[in-house]
Amino acid sequence: MEGIPYDNIVEELNHMRDSYRKIEEECGRKERSAHISFASPLMWSHAEYAMALMMRTEKELEAIRQ
Repeated sequence: MEGIPYDNIVEELNHMRDSYRKIEEECGRKERSAHISFASPLMWSHAEYAMALMMRTEKELEAIRQ
């Protein structure tokens, strides 16, 4: 993505991975019928990653069209 270092995108992916690991640990500690809360920590990471992919795809399509 133009103007955003690749390291920032990788950092967000690492946040997603860490959040999923915490959820996995939490599930191991809860009773079978218990619920978990994970939408908030992961929502922004997923949104930012999806936006990065869409912007990269748009840039690639522009290059193909030219």
